[in-house]
This record gives sequence, C-alpha cells and structure tokens, in this order.
Amino acid sequence: MIRILSAVYRNDDGLAMKEHQHAPGQSRKQRMAFRAVQARLVAQDSSFRQFALEHGYEPRTVTQVVARWAGRSDMPRGSLSFRILLDLSKTIQQEIIPGIFNALTDDSQ
Repeated sequence: MIRILSAVYRNDDGLAMKEHQHAPGQSRKQRMAFRAVQARLVAQDSSFRQFALEHGYEPRTVTQVVARWAGRSDMPRGSLSFRILLDLSKTIQQEIIPGIFNALTDDSQ
C-alpha cells in the first residue's frame, strides 16, 4: 500500500500529519470513477453500504468491486462482480463499465 502524507492545520497553529492511502495498481482514472459512482449514490441519498444491504451483498465486497472495476473498459469475469456492477449501474442509471447493459443481452442469446 502506498502511503502519502499531507499536512492538516489545526486551530492551535500546530501541524498534524494525516495519512492518505491508495490501493496499489489503482489509477487516477479508477479513483475518479469510484468517486463518481459514490457521488451518484449520495445524490440519491444512498451509499455503497445501503446499496449492498438492500441488494443482499456484503458492503465491503461492493466497495472492492467498484474500486477494482470502475473506470475500466473490460468486463469482469466473475458472476458476482458482474451482478454487483449491473445492479449498481441500474440503481444510479449510468453504466459503470461501458456496455454492461448490452453485455447482459449478448450473453443471454
């Protein structure tokens, strides 16, 4: 895990260090895509946790899947990852992975 330290100022003019962590191998594009999905959920007064519990998924699994696959163009091979991304795409009314709505109909033919 990569650790980046950033300065945060307190009221007493003291300097505190705050640690920010990014998952290894995660690009800036993926982090921004993750935040965009999160923002769409917040706009609907929801969160990853609420979405997970409402759809029968583990909250941590949902956040891991979105962090791994948001911002990518290839489809996940795992059925659970695919179902999470498809359900989440329907919930936010936007494809998290381009073509995920079409991939469902292509596989059923």
